[in-house]
Amino acid sequence: MARTNYGVKPPFQHQANTPKAYPHSERTFLQVNASIDGDNVQIAELANADSELLMVPKTYEDRNDVGEDAEWRTDDDGDAGRCWKTTLIYQHIGHHPNVVRFLRPDEWTWLPVLANPGGPNLQKFLDSNRSEMYDQRESGTVDKSTACARAKRSRLILVYQWALHLASALKFIHNYSFEEPAPKISIAFGDLRVEDCWLDASGTSLLLLGFLRSSCRTRSSPQHIGNIGLSGRDFQPLGRRGVPSLQTDVFYWGCVVYELMTGYWPGEGQGLAQEEMESLVSRRVWPRLESEYLGDVVTKCWTGEIASAVELLCAVREAMTELGVMVGDNDEIMDIALDGMTI
Repeated sequence: MARTNYGVKPPFQHQANTPKAYPHSERTFLQVNASIDGDNVQIAELANADSELLMVPKTYEDRNDVGEDAEWRTDDDGDAGRCWKTTLIYQHIGHHPNVVRFLRPDEWTWLPVLANPGGPNLQKFLDSNRSEMYDQRESGTVDKSTACARAKRSRLILVYQWALHLASALKFIHNYSFEEPAPKISIAFGDLRVEDCWLDASGTSLLLLGFLRSSCRTRSSPQHIGNIGLSGRDFQPLGRRGVPSLQTDVFYWGCVVYELMTGYWPGEGQGLAQEEMESLVSRRVWPRLESEYLGDVVTKCWTGEIASAVELLCAVREAMTELGVMVGDNDEIMDIALDGMTI
Protein backbone atom coordinates (compact mmCIF):
# COMPACT_ATOMS: atom_id res chain seq x y z
CA MET A 1 0.00 0.00 0.00
CA ALA A 2 1.32 3.42 -0.87
CA ARG A 3 2.30 5.64 2.03
CA THR A 4 1.17 9.25 2.26
CA ASN A 5 3.82 11.31 4.01
CA TYR A 6 2.95 14.68 5.52
CA GLY A 7 5.63 17.07 6.70
CA VAL A 8 5.23 18.57 10.14
CA LYS A 9 4.94 22.35 10.38
CA PRO A 10 4.75 24.45 13.55
CA PRO A 11 1.48 26.05 14.60
CA PHE A 12 0.74 29.34 12.87
CA GLN A 13 1.52 31.44 15.92
CA HIS A 14 5.08 30.10 16.05
CA GLN A 15 6.07 30.85 12.48
CA ALA A 16 7.31 34.43 12.81
CA ASN A 17 7.49 35.64 16.39
CA THR A 18 9.62 38.73 16.92
CA PRO A 19 12.61 37.72 19.04
CA LYS A 20 13.53 39.50 22.20
CA ALA A 21 16.55 41.76 21.89
CA TYR A 22 19.82 39.94 22.47
CA PRO A 23 23.19 41.65 22.96
CA HIS A 24 25.16 41.22 19.76
CA SER A 25 27.78 39.06 21.47
CA GLU A 26 25.09 36.51 22.38
CA ARG A 27 23.17 36.34 19.13
CA THR A 28 24.62 32.99 18.16
CA PHE A 29 24.15 29.80 20.12
CA LEU A 30 26.52 29.36 23.01
CA GLN A 31 27.98 26.10 21.72
CA VAL A 32 27.14 23.25 19.35
CA ASN A 33 27.11 20.18 21.56
CA ALA A 34 26.83 17.57 18.82
CA SER A 35 25.76 16.97 15.23
CA ILE A 36 23.32 14.16 14.46
CA ASP A 37 21.20 12.82 11.61
CA GLY A 38 24.10 12.82 9.17
CA ASP A 39 25.25 16.20 10.53
CA ASN A 40 22.05 17.83 9.22
CA VAL A 41 20.73 18.53 12.71
CA GLN A 42 22.65 19.97 15.63
CA ILE A 43 22.16 19.98 19.37
CA ALA A 44 23.04 23.48 20.56
CA GLU A 45 23.39 24.84 24.06
CA LEU A 46 21.23 27.89 24.60
CA ALA A 47 22.88 31.14 25.65
CA ASN A 48 21.59 32.50 28.97
CA ALA A 49 20.05 29.11 29.79
CA ASP A 50 20.80 26.66 32.55
CA SER A 51 21.56 23.25 31.06
CA GLU A 52 19.09 23.61 28.20
CA LEU A 53 19.62 22.28 24.69
CA LEU A 54 17.89 23.23 21.44
CA MET A 55 17.56 20.83 18.51
CA VAL A 56 18.14 22.87 15.36
CA PRO A 57 18.63 22.36 11.61
CA LYS A 58 22.27 23.05 10.78
CA THR A 59 21.23 26.07 8.68
CA TYR A 60 19.74 27.81 11.73
CA GLU A 61 22.84 29.56 13.07
CA ASP A 62 21.61 32.97 14.30
CA ARG A 63 19.28 32.97 17.30
CA ASN A 64 17.40 35.97 15.87
CA ASP A 65 16.81 34.33 12.49
CA VAL A 66 13.18 33.41 13.17
CA GLY A 67 11.19 35.19 10.46
CA GLU A 68 8.74 33.24 8.31
CA ASP A 69 11.11 33.58 5.34
CA ALA A 70 14.15 32.30 7.26
CA GLU A 71 16.14 29.89 5.11
CA TRP A 72 16.14 27.11 7.68
CA ARG A 73 12.31 27.05 7.71
CA THR A 74 11.89 26.43 3.99
CA ASP A 75 12.71 22.71 3.99
CA ASP A 76 9.81 21.75 6.26
CA ASP A 77 9.74 18.14 5.02
CA GLY A 78 13.44 17.77 5.77
CA ASP A 79 15.66 18.97 8.56
CA ALA A 80 13.27 21.50 10.13
CA GLY A 81 10.36 19.09 9.67
CA ARG A 82 12.17 16.35 11.59
CA CYS A 83 12.85 18.76 14.45
CA TRP A 84 9.21 19.89 14.52
CA LYS A 85 8.11 16.25 14.45
CA THR A 86 10.28 15.70 17.52
CA THR A 87 8.42 18.52 19.30
CA LEU A 88 5.05 17.06 18.30
CA ILE A 89 5.91 13.59 19.60
CA TYR A 90 7.41 14.88 22.83
CA GLN A 91 4.22 16.86 23.49
CA HIS A 92 2.23 13.60 23.43
CA ILE A 93 4.38 11.57 25.83
CA GLY A 94 5.45 11.75 29.45
CA HIS A 95 8.84 11.54 31.11
CA HIS A 96 11.01 8.44 31.31
CA PRO A 97 14.49 8.20 32.88
CA ASN A 98 15.95 6.77 29.66
CA VAL A 99 14.52 9.38 27.29
CA VAL A 100 16.07 12.86 27.22
CA ARG A 101 13.53 15.14 28.84
CA PHE A 102 11.50 17.60 26.78
CA LEU A 103 11.09 20.98 28.47
CA ARG A 104 9.00 23.02 26.03
CA PRO A 105 8.74 24.18 22.43
CA ASP A 106 11.01 27.15 21.81
CA GLU A 107 8.79 30.24 21.85
CA TRP A 108 10.34 31.67 18.68
CA THR A 109 10.66 28.59 16.49
CA TRP A 110 8.68 25.64 17.95
CA LEU A 111 11.93 23.67 17.87
CA PRO A 112 12.31 21.34 20.86
CA VAL A 113 14.05 22.60 24.00
CA LEU A 114 15.52 19.65 25.90
CA ALA A 115 17.14 19.14 29.29
CA ASN A 116 20.86 18.51 29.06
CA PRO A 117 21.37 14.87 30.10
CA GLY A 118 24.73 15.85 31.59
CA GLY A 119 27.05 13.62 29.58
CA PRO A 120 28.20 13.27 25.97
CA ASN A 121 26.62 11.77 22.92
CA LEU A 122 27.32 8.03 23.07
CA GLN A 123 29.05 8.02 19.68
CA LYS A 124 31.43 10.73 20.90
CA PHE A 125 32.08 8.75 24.08
CA LEU A 126 32.90 5.58 22.13
CA ASP A 127 35.16 7.45 19.71
CA SER A 128 37.09 8.95 22.64
CA ASN A 129 37.42 5.66 24.51
CA ARG A 130 37.73 3.04 21.80
CA SER A 131 41.03 1.60 23.02
CA GLU A 132 39.59 1.35 26.55
CA MET A 133 36.35 -0.23 25.33
CA TYR A 134 37.41 -2.85 22.79
CA ASP A 135 39.95 -5.59 22.19
CA GLN A 136 40.86 -5.91 18.52
CA ARG A 137 41.37 -9.50 17.48
CA GLU A 138 44.55 -10.51 15.73
CA SER A 139 44.24 -10.66 11.94
CA GLY A 140 44.87 -14.38 11.86
CA THR A 141 41.91 -15.10 14.14
CA VAL A 142 39.26 -13.09 12.26
CA ASP A 143 36.49 -14.96 10.48
CA LYS A 144 33.88 -13.47 8.19
CA SER A 145 30.95 -14.52 10.34
CA THR A 146 31.53 -11.82 12.94
CA ALA A 147 33.23 -8.51 13.67
CA CYS A 148 36.94 -8.41 14.44
CA ALA A 149 36.62 -6.89 17.94
CA ARG A 150 34.79 -7.38 21.22
CA ALA A 151 34.08 -5.20 24.22
CA LYS A 152 36.65 -5.81 26.93
CA ARG A 153 35.32 -8.09 29.64
CA SER A 154 35.89 -5.33 32.16
CA ARG A 155 33.46 -3.15 30.15
CA LEU A 156 30.72 -5.72 29.59
CA ILE A 157 28.77 -4.68 32.67
CA LEU A 158 28.61 -1.13 31.29
CA VAL A 159 27.24 -2.33 27.95
CA TYR A 160 24.75 -4.56 29.74
CA GLN A 161 23.47 -1.47 31.53
CA TRP A 162 23.15 0.49 28.28
CA ALA A 163 21.35 -2.43 26.61
CA LEU A 164 18.83 -2.55 29.46
CA HIS A 165 18.24 1.19 29.35
CA LEU A 166 17.76 1.18 25.58
CA ALA A 167 15.23 -1.66 25.78
CA SER A 168 13.41 0.14 28.61
CA ALA A 169 13.20 3.35 26.57
CA LEU A 170 11.74 1.50 23.57
CA LYS A 171 9.18 -0.24 25.78
CA PHE A 172 8.08 3.15 27.15
CA ILE A 173 7.75 4.63 23.64
CA HIS A 174 5.90 1.61 22.26
CA ASN A 175 3.45 1.47 25.16
CA TYR A 176 1.66 4.52 23.76
CA SER A 177 0.50 2.39 20.82
CA PHE A 178 -1.54 0.19 23.17
CA GLU A 179 -3.42 2.79 25.21
CA GLU A 180 -7.14 2.19 25.68
CA PRO A 181 -9.69 2.98 24.39
CA ALA A 182 -7.63 4.45 21.54
CA PRO A 183 -4.01 5.59 21.46
CA LYS A 184 -3.47 9.35 21.42
CA ILE A 185 -0.27 8.63 19.53
CA SER A 186 1.53 5.58 18.11
CA ILE A 187 5.29 5.86 17.68
CA ALA A 188 7.98 3.76 16.03
CA PHE A 189 11.40 5.22 16.78
CA GLY A 190 12.74 4.34 13.35
CA ASP A 191 16.33 4.18 12.15
CA LEU A 192 17.91 3.83 15.59
CA ARG A 193 21.63 4.61 15.77
CA VAL A 194 24.30 4.95 18.43
CA GLU A 195 24.29 8.71 17.82
CA ASP A 196 20.67 8.84 19.07
CA CYS A 197 21.90 7.75 22.51
CA TRP A 198 23.27 10.10 25.15
CA LEU A 199 24.83 9.55 28.56
CA ASP A 200 24.25 11.18 31.90
CA ALA A 201 27.06 12.81 33.87
CA SER A 202 28.13 9.46 35.34
CA GLY A 203 28.43 7.82 31.92
CA THR A 204 26.45 4.79 33.05
CA SER A 205 22.87 5.82 32.26
CA LEU A 206 21.78 5.88 28.62
CA LEU A 207 19.03 8.16 27.29
CA LEU A 208 17.40 8.30 23.86
CA LEU A 209 17.23 11.76 22.33
CA GLY A 210 14.61 12.98 19.90
CA PHE A 211 12.51 11.38 17.21
CA LEU A 212 14.12 12.67 14.01
CA ARG A 213 13.59 9.48 12.02
CA SER A 214 10.44 8.27 13.76
CA SER A 215 7.04 7.58 12.29
CA CYS A 216 3.95 8.43 14.30
CA ARG A 217 0.18 8.51 14.10
CA THR A 218 -2.13 10.66 16.17
CA ARG A 219 -5.89 10.57 16.64
CA SER A 220 -6.34 13.78 14.66
CA SER A 221 -3.94 12.82 11.86
CA PRO A 222 -3.65 9.07 11.41
CA GLN A 223 -1.06 9.22 8.64
CA HIS A 224 2.62 8.69 9.24
CA ILE A 225 3.93 12.16 9.95
CA GLY A 226 7.13 13.78 8.78
CA ASN A 227 10.17 12.85 6.76
CA ILE A 228 11.47 9.56 8.16
CA GLY A 229 14.97 9.43 6.71
CA LEU A 230 17.27 6.40 6.63
CA SER A 231 20.98 6.02 7.31
CA GLY A 232 21.70 4.11 4.10
CA ARG A 233 23.55 1.38 5.99
CA ASP A 234 23.47 -2.04 4.37
CA PHE A 235 22.39 -4.03 7.43
CA GLN A 236 18.96 -2.67 8.35
CA PRO A 237 15.35 -3.86 8.07
CA LEU A 238 13.66 -1.06 6.17
CA GLY A 239 15.11 -1.21 2.68
CA ARG A 240 14.88 2.04 0.76
CA ARG A 241 11.23 2.98 1.34
CA GLY A 242 10.13 1.01 4.36
CA VAL A 243 8.01 2.48 7.13
CA PRO A 244 9.34 2.02 10.68
CA SER A 245 7.35 -0.30 12.92
CA LEU A 246 7.56 -1.65 16.44
CA GLN A 247 9.22 -4.78 15.02
CA THR A 248 11.88 -2.81 13.12
CA ASP A 249 12.67 -0.92 16.33
CA VAL A 250 13.45 -4.27 17.98
CA PHE A 251 15.63 -5.19 14.98
CA TYR A 252 17.53 -1.91 15.34
CA TRP A 253 18.02 -2.51 19.07
CA GLY A 254 19.90 -5.65 18.06
CA CYS A 255 22.05 -3.65 15.64
CA VAL A 256 22.95 -0.99 18.19
CA VAL A 257 23.77 -3.52 20.91
CA TYR A 258 25.87 -5.50 18.42
CA GLU A 259 27.81 -2.30 17.70
CA LEU A 260 28.24 -1.57 21.40
CA MET A 261 29.54 -5.11 21.93
CA THR A 262 31.92 -5.14 18.96
CA GLY A 263 32.62 -1.56 17.93
CA TYR A 264 31.14 -2.26 14.48
CA TRP A 265 27.69 -2.05 12.91
CA PRO A 266 26.54 -5.53 11.82
CA GLY A 267 28.30 -6.61 8.65
CA GLU A 268 31.19 -4.20 9.14
CA GLY A 269 34.57 -5.25 10.49
CA GLN A 270 34.13 -8.76 9.05
CA GLY A 271 36.22 -8.46 5.92
CA LEU A 272 33.17 -8.80 3.67
CA ALA A 273 32.92 -7.47 0.14
CA GLN A 274 30.32 -4.77 -0.43
CA GLU A 275 27.90 -7.08 -2.22
CA GLU A 276 28.15 -9.59 0.64
CA MET A 277 27.28 -6.90 3.20
CA GLU A 278 24.35 -5.68 1.11
CA SER A 279 22.76 -9.13 0.99
CA LEU A 280 23.12 -10.24 4.62
CA VAL A 281 19.59 -9.27 5.68
CA SER A 282 17.89 -10.53 2.52
CA ARG A 283 19.73 -13.87 2.86
CA ARG A 284 19.02 -13.90 6.61
CA VAL A 285 22.68 -14.36 7.39
CA TRP A 286 23.13 -12.95 10.87
CA PRO A 287 26.56 -11.91 12.18
CA ARG A 288 27.64 -14.19 15.00
CA LEU A 289 27.83 -12.91 18.57
CA GLU A 290 28.51 -14.99 21.67
CA SER A 291 25.98 -15.35 24.49
CA GLU A 292 28.04 -13.37 27.02
CA TYR A 293 27.75 -10.44 24.59
CA LEU A 294 23.95 -10.89 24.48
CA GLY A 295 24.28 -12.64 21.13
CA ASP A 296 21.25 -14.88 21.66
CA VAL A 297 18.99 -11.89 22.33
CA VAL A 298 20.45 -9.88 19.45
CA THR A 299 19.92 -12.71 16.95
CA LYS A 300 16.30 -13.20 18.05
CA CYS A 301 15.70 -9.49 17.42
CA TRP A 302 16.87 -9.98 13.84
CA THR A 303 14.95 -13.20 13.19
CA GLY A 304 11.70 -11.83 14.62
CA GLU A 305 11.54 -14.34 17.48
CA ILE A 306 11.44 -11.30 19.76
CA ALA A 307 8.55 -9.30 18.37
CA SER A 308 7.99 -6.48 20.86
CA ALA A 309 9.85 -4.21 23.25
CA VAL A 310 8.05 -5.90 26.16
CA GLU A 311 9.44 -9.27 25.08
CA LEU A 312 12.81 -7.65 24.46
CA LEU A 313 13.14 -6.18 27.94
CA CYS A 314 12.11 -9.50 29.48
CA ALA A 315 14.68 -11.33 27.35
CA VAL A 316 17.48 -8.95 28.35
CA ARG A 317 16.61 -9.29 32.04
CA GLU A 318 16.57 -13.09 31.72
CA ALA A 319 19.95 -13.01 29.97
CA MET A 320 21.33 -10.89 32.82
CA THR A 321 20.11 -13.46 35.34
CA GLU A 322 21.72 -16.31 33.40
CA LEU A 323 24.98 -14.34 33.27
CA GLY A 324 24.88 -13.80 37.02
CA VAL A 325 24.28 -10.05 36.79
CA MET A 326 22.13 -8.53 39.52
CA VAL A 327 19.59 -6.06 38.13
CA GLY A 328 17.83 -3.79 40.61
CA ASP A 329 14.85 -1.50 40.45
CA ASN A 330 14.47 0.61 37.29
CA ASP A 331 16.79 -1.83 35.50
CA GLU A 332 19.85 -0.48 37.29
CA ILE A 333 23.07 -2.45 37.67
CA MET A 334 25.13 -1.38 40.67
CA ASP A 335 28.85 -0.62 41.00
CA ILE A 336 29.76 0.06 37.37
CA ALA A 337 33.32 1.40 37.09
CA LEU A 338 34.54 3.67 34.30
CA ASP A 339 38.19 3.73 35.38
CA GLY A 340 40.49 4.98 32.65
CA MET A 341 37.67 6.33 30.48
CA THR A 342 36.97 9.93 29.52
CA ILE A 343 33.42 11.24 29.92
